[in-house]
Amino acid sequence: EVMVKVATNLDGPIKILLPRDSIEPNPETGKLSLSLLGLGDIVIPGFFLALMLRFDFHLWSSIKDNASKYDPITVEHVSFPKPYFHSTLVG
Repeated sequence: EVMVKVATNLDGPIKILLPRDSIEPNPETGKLSLSLLGLGDIVIPGFFLALMLRFDFHLWSSIKDNASKYDPITVEHVSFPKPYFHSTLVG
């Protein structure tokens, strides 16, 4: 309840408001019913997806014979299997 109160009263670029049911306002109140999507709803899953991609790269590079030449920071275009990333993305 506290998080919803802070998020609804705060007027900044950390929330996304989407129409809930329709684009027309409520005939009784005259206000548009909105759904709140906070920054944590976007950033936390994004961090988790990035972590799964790094984990897939780690597993792939540890299986390779010369794992030291595959540095995740310097390597640019290397194709490797991404089972954890894809399953997390679908989930």
